[in-house]
Amino acid sequence: MDNLEVPLFIGTDVWNKAHYFSRVHRVVEYLAEHFAEPIDLQTVASVACMERTAFSKSFKQKVGITFREFLQAYRISKAVAMIANSDNPLVQIAFDVGFNNVATFDRVFKKLASDTPSHYRSQFLHRISATGSSARVEHNLYSRGMTYTDPRTGKDNSAKMR
Repeated sequence: MDNLEVPLFIGTDVWNKAHYFSRVHRVVEYLAEHFAEPIDLQTVASVACMERTAFSKSFKQKVGITFREFLQAYRISKAVAMIANSDNPLVQIAFDVGFNNVATFDRVFKKLASDTPSHYRSQFLHRISATGSSARVEHNLYSRGMTYTDPRTGKDNSAKMR
């Protein structure tokens, strides 16, 4: 997990807690490789070498959120990156990141990103058309917690991405 980036919708403190505990660490590594596949609590509990109920309680206690919340935030973070870096239909992106229901994808996306996937994409495309391809660069830097200075104007555009 050392080489994994902190997903956009998982706070650094939660990510660091997930990294610190070895059983949870194994689960997060599993998740990073299999997030697009169906993942149930029994499977991840087995990865952690724990019973399902014990894993569920342990994960929440150690990380601060439920495994389901963590999984959804991880998948939405991946979806945001796909929206920013591809022209794939939103339905395909929903399935590509592991959601098997578009309505659930839309609901979880709106909950975490405070926007619908389609509106997020249209706003993103609007920024691209208004600023050129720099909007993709801005998004990629912002999603990594970095700032972006427009080379044409010298202005810090990080606030645009928040």
